[in-house]
Amino acid sequence: MFASIWDDVKKQFSYGNMVTRIILVNVGAFILINLLMIFGGGFRDPIIKDQILGFFAVSKDLWTDLTR
Repeated sequence: MFASIWDDVKKQFSYGNMVTRIILVNVGAFILINLLMIFGGGFRDPIIKDQILGFFAVSKDLWTDLTR
């Protein structure tokens, strides 16, 4: 079952347009961050959690967003 889903995701990433690719990358980052929050010991510290989530968040400063 998961092999079929993974094959579909790879096919959409290869043949899809740029919007599809951006959505797939964002979904992948969301899943990765949440898995790290669940299973990672580093996210138990609120300071580290805020720093990591703050890195992925959109900033008020345009230059900060462009350089990330």
